Amino acid sequence: MCATLNDWYERWIFCTYQSTPTNLALYRIAFACVLIVAEPPLTLWIKAFPDSFFAPPMGIMRFLHGFPPAAFFYALNCATMLALACVLFGYRTRLASIGLAAALLVSYAWTYSLGKIDHDTILFVVIPLILAFSSWGSALSLDSRRAQTTSPLLSAWPICLVMLLTACAMAFSGVAKASAGWLDPSTYSARGYVARAMDDSGQFTPLGPLLIDIDAVWWIADFAIVGVEVGLLIALPWRRAMQIACALAGVFHVMVYLLLGIQPFTANLMAYALLIDWERLWRSQPMRSLEATLRPWTRAIRAWHALGVGFLLFTTNVVIGNVVWKALSLVHRSGEQAFVFLELAIVLVVSVSYLLLVAGRLVIRLAYSLVHPSVARHS
Repeated sequence: MCATLNDWYERWIFCTYQSTPTNLALYRIAFACVLIVAEPPLTLWIKAFPDSFFAPPMGIMRFLHGFPPAAFFYALNCATMLALACVLFGYRTRLASIGLAAALLVSYAWTYSLGKIDHDTILFVVIPLILAFSSWGSALSLDSRRAQTTSPLLSAWPICLVMLLTACAMAFSGVAKASAGWLDPSTYSARGYVARAMDDSGQFTPLGPLLIDIDAVWWIADFAIVGVEVGLLIALPWRRAMQIACALAGVFHVMVYLLLGIQPFTANLMAYALLIDWERLWRSQPMRSLEATLRPWTRAIRAWHALGVGFLLFTTNVVIGNVVWKALSLVHRSGEQAFVFLELAIVLVVSVSYLLLVAGRLVIRLAYSLVHPSVARHS
């Protein structure tokens, strides 16, 4: 019995979530690009606050008594952008990934010292820290030109660990909601959240006020929210089940925004994206054409280009701010809100497309088993 459990455990850790270096490299590029466009210039805005606003939570920041000089935050942002650019280009990827995680951790520590904690941002630290020990820098990178390759098997346990931590974080939230009465059909906890937000601050969610009087919607919402948050941990031992659970979680984040007005946790979405078959997308004809067009440019990239992009990102953070948000503000009064709408649209399209694909395959398999029952029995 113990030997069987040990074999299952080893297969789960080292085999279930195996990925190719190219697949992880594409995810690395996507992760770096999302971090560039999704996050505002980290810590640069803190320099405007006096020390009277310094109210860190329990932790090492409690040993400090105020904010450091503005030069510290400029240096921290510069180091973060340099590490992020190196991760993007795959230059000294392992060292850059660890450096990025450390720089983000310090940045978020100072951000939280104002008293508000964003719980989702910790995954932006966890993902590069863990995947530094995978093969996400072994392809489509400057490191790959120096033949620093890693066995594909080494890419399994870091992915498994990222998914485990993500699932546990969501499950803890789900269990807390369940213990607080969210599964009690008479409470309508989600509706209470919306009503309290409307009364206290006058904030209106996109669909909340329209559906506030429909009991069935909020009853389903209570059970769906708890179910999806706990379901990730239940699906964890099986890769296909986890992919379906992550797709459902993507739809869940969209519906939570529409009903409760809670913006999607971008870091969570990037954790789910770790299970996307990026290599299949890369092999599609449009991507092949794009890769062929860009090949002369990518072959000319050197290490100093990565460092130059890092300094460019730092400069734009100081002078302009988040360039993507500024551009989106041309079509919407809030560039950040416009980015949220764009993010939700992409997540909804990807999640629903995958769920429809899985459902279609299931229907075809069931239809085939009805038409050819003898073949289905032996397959």
